[in-house]
Amino acid sequence: MPEQTTPPAAIFRERIVESLTKLVARRRKLADADRKEVWNALLKSGPRFSVRQRQLRQEIRALLGWPLTDPPARSPSRRRLTPLDLVPWASTSRLEFEVIEGFRSEALVCCPAKPTGQTPRLLIIQHGGQGTPELVAGVPQSFNYNDAAQTAVADGWTVVLPQLPLWQANAEPAIDQSRIDLDLKQLGGSRAALDVMTLTRAADEALAEYGIPPSRLAIAGLSYGGFYALLTAALDPRFQAVFSSCYVNDRYVHNWTDWVWSGSASRIDDALLTQLICPRPLFVEVGQSDELFLVGSARPVLKKIRQGYSARKAGAQLVCREFAGGHEFAPDGEGIHFLTRRIEERRKLCDRR
Repeated sequence: MPEQTTPPAAIFRERIVESLTKLVARRRKLADADRKEVWNALLKSGPRFSVRQRQLRQEIRALLGWPLTDPPARSPSRRRLTPLDLVPWASTSRLEFEVIEGFRSEALVCCPAKPTGQTPRLLIIQHGGQGTPELVAGVPQSFNYNDAAQTAVADGWTVVLPQLPLWQANAEPAIDQSRIDLDLKQLGGSRAALDVMTLTRAADEALAEYGIPPSRLAIAGLSYGGFYALLTAALDPRFQAVFSSCYVNDRYVHNWTDWVWSGSASRIDDALLTQLICPRPLFVEVGQSDELFLVGSARPVLKKIRQGYSARKAGAQLVCREFAGGHEFAPDGEGIHFLTRRIEERRKLCDRR
């Protein structure tokens, strides 16, 4: 039997792949050096830290594109609130609102069924990939949201659960998330930009509807929702406390198409986003058994986040933890309780002043 040999054409293709891999590695080293300069500039900015934050926010908006680069003028509110009878542990409604002219979205709102006696607080909890507001509310019971909305309502939060175009492929109507992102990028924007705008508009409308001051506003999210919690809070300082679960990781390892933009490796990564949240309270958790985003590649990022908060003398406002679980909100609900404590501590501090 004649000895098999590699076809000459395949050899040339292997060389192309090898050289392309080396090219990407070289370009990443250059991007890493640029991003390190951005990081160091933030950490060494001293009293100009907030100025540098504002500058970087503008740069990130430019990366993500429309509509963040050219926010449309606010039209008169056209929100609509429809009461629902969805869960026994909260008073529920569906909030419909306009994001930009011609595009509307909606959110599920869960309020404490009885007055809490406290100044109300507003918490946006963003679902993850293939998720819906109903899943976050436990309808039907899910394996990874672990009663997060119920825990928040029990803590006295008015909870807003927005719907982003991330639902399951077999749900109706069918959508193609990647196609939506490509269409928007072709038009100078991105799905991330439109989704961030959706979350900020959801906050606008809910704050107005329930008469809650922005000083009582927080955001949380799982997986994709953890991405949106970080990104939205980084770009919108109104969010006073942030909880991101099972998202933070190495963006070279997990560089999904809707999480990267042209040149973004030179400007931002997950740790840098948290510097745009600092010194606001931040709770980050990763599951030690997470099968989707491995904890090993998250650990160096968590270490860098701690370094960043410590450099700003804000370490007391940060929790970065691993928990014994998978791709889920940690069952102990500590991330939600952290938000509650930090917002109430802020209120007491303001009262003393």
